[in-house]
Amino acid sequence: ILSASVQAMIRRQDGNVHLLSTSAMRGWESLPNGWQDAVTHASLIAIDDLHLADERIATELGLLIDYALNLGVQIIATSRVDSKEWPARRLWEVMRSATSIWIGKPSSVSLITHLRRHTSGRAMLLDDSMLARIVSHSDGDWRSTDAAFEKVALAIESGERIVNADDVEMILLEKPIAKSNVEEYIERENLESVASQVISKSIDQVYT
Repeated sequence: ILSASVQAMIRRQDGNVHLLSTSAMRGWESLPNGWQDAVTHASLIAIDDLHLADERIATELGLLIDYALNLGVQIIATSRVDSKEWPARRLWEVMRSATSIWIGKPSSVSLITHLRRHTSGRAMLLDDSMLARIVSHSDGDWRSTDAAFEKVALAIESGERIVNADDVEMILLEKPIAKSNVEEYIERENLESVASQVISKSIDQVYT
């Protein structure tokens, strides 16, 4: 989300955008000289992993954020730890009043709803039991769920016949789908029909 926000601001071409990573600042005693000038011409400053900031650089980042906010610069930051749990320092003071949005893993229902839109877009007939089986084979996030769906979708588009959720699981496990007696009979009938047509055409060509 942080990267997407940065890219969106860059496309708008509405001032400079700066993306900072505190993990890359490990061991820093201070911010580079001239950071005030960079902030003055910025429209957005995005800071990743704010909870990883060391004590010294955390104080510097607190000053930067305070300075930027006074200039009307937008600040977006990510953290795995609530700012209320940070040690009391300048960074904590400026961030404790920030609006916080916590993002967790999507629910299974959300993932199934997400896959429903995928199936309609690909004109595929997959019911909720099949979609639930796809979700159960993912890591519970959007990316792995999309990857599992794509695996099934490619198999279907390659001619694989899906009858139930067990067939979906076989594809995800990369195992062959067991054919029913009816399917084997139909396939054998089709092969015999093709063979009969080939022989008939061959005989016609010989006699002509």
